[in-house]
Amino acid sequence: MASLPAEPLRMPEMMHGFAIRRFGDPGELHQRPVPLPLPSQVLIRVYAAGVNPVDWKIRDGRTGIEKPQFPLYLGNDFAGIVLNPGEDVENWTPGQEVFGSAWLGGAFAEYMVVEESGLLMEKPERVSFAAAAAAPTPALTAMAAHEALQPREGERVLVMGATGGVGTYAVQLLAQAGAKVWATARGAEAQARLRELGAAEIVDYTQPGWEKQLRARQPAGFDAVLDLVHDPSKIADGAQWVKTGGKLASTLYAAEAAMAQGRELEARNANMLRTRDALEDLAERMETGRLKPPPLQGMPLEKAGEALEKLKQGQAGGKIVLRI
Repeated sequence: MASLPAEPLRMPEMMHGFAIRRFGDPGELHQRPVPLPLPSQVLIRVYAAGVNPVDWKIRDGRTGIEKPQFPLYLGNDFAGIVLNPGEDVENWTPGQEVFGSAWLGGAFAEYMVVEESGLLMEKPERVSFAAAAAAPTPALTAMAAHEALQPREGERVLVMGATGGVGTYAVQLLAQAGAKVWATARGAEAQARLRELGAAEIVDYTQPGWEKQLRARQPAGFDAVLDLVHDPSKIADGAQWVKTGGKLASTLYAAEAAMAQGRELEARNANMLRTRDALEDLAERMETGRLKPPPLQGMPLEKAGEALEKLKQGQAGGKIVLRI
């Protein structure tokens, strides 16, 4: 186990966390008592929290959450150390380094409670707290996309929106499966990084005429397309690149709209894998270096609202991780 931070393990009384009082509220830091773990829960001292698109969508009330309890403490992905296991918890002891994801778990906070049976795993020793916190939601979504597409050796797969969190992990998974990965990206730095991660071809979608050039290079279309960009109203822009009989995976719940176009393609929504087996697989891949994170941008907890807005506006410039 990696050495622990110098901070002693103790039971605090109060904590800071980022919360909203209603949907659409920009959110702010609140002070409240540290939650006490139920017998089946684990109290975690959070050191890093990953910021994901779902977080600002929850803030804005776009996820269909019913009967929310306000103030609503945001944040799903986390990494930290076990502080206090509940009395029925058997697998965790104080001081263990952990990471995982908890739906509406309040990871944007100094402390949070997580169910022992939930997505909670020992942090890979060679992986930093920041890199571990950055991984769960995007990497487990990329793993779901890989399962949806099931690429065979040599198949051509187009990843649209490859420079984000999901895209970064998906390019690696698809390339390691033997697919010839094409990726859309802008900027020389992002393109070079995608090549290092296994992309065979890069398409700069900011260049005039890029669609015409891509069509000339792949007139029959791709065996599969992973669309991380287009919602149901615009999925035709992604589905057009799938060859007849090919596959499309959408992370924006657009599969039904793609199939409604009347084309001969297999379309599936790729939703985050929420199983311990998947999280264990992710931990092993990170520990061995087979899955690398996107560029990390650290921000302090007090700027969580700014981080959410930057992500919403597409100005993140890398994977944002809150330092806590």
